[in-house]
Amino acid sequence: NFLMYSQFLGIAAVLAGHAVLHDRQCGTLTFLLLAPVRRTELLTGKVLGAIGPACALYVLISGGASLVMCTFDMSDAYATYLPTNPAWWVAFLTGGPAWALFIGSICTIVSSLAHDVRTAQQGVWFVVFFATMFCGALLTYALSEGVLAQFGVTVLALGGVFITQLIGASLMSRDLSR
Repeated sequence: NFLMYSQFLGIAAVLAGHAVLHDRQCGTLTFLLLAPVRRTELLTGKVLGAIGPACALYVLISGGASLVMCTFDMSDAYATYLPTNPAWWVAFLTGGPAWALFIGSICTIVSSLAHDVRTAQQGVWFVVFFATMFCGALLTYALSEGVLAQFGVTVLALGGVFITQLIGASLMSRDLSR
């Protein structure tokens, strides 16, 4: 489970880490900032576009592998960490995607602050290292604590998404003054 969550978050973070920087380098960011959409909507679109492919892989590969693992007799000892546990479903369907949104939002902010690809990559990998360790461990640990604990982990991530969206929206506005 730890690898399932940490790899999902890592892929989402790396994809989000170039979202804004690419538009700035191509010269389209100013036009996007002048479009009749709020900055939070623009940032949300960038994050959702970045985590979409990672989420599809997460559901197909990790979800499928976990369902297959339930069919083996030896998996009975690890039922807490498999789809036989209702907390696993909460973590898989809400916790993982919520943390991917949060980490993707942070990496999009890193992308908006970076001046070149190398700087963005270094910042994103710094975030990825600590975030995947923390989130993967948190989501896995909360499996044994039950459904309410998993919902608490999800709410924590969504609170982080809200805060990072506000911060990111204000930071993106500085590109109009360049």
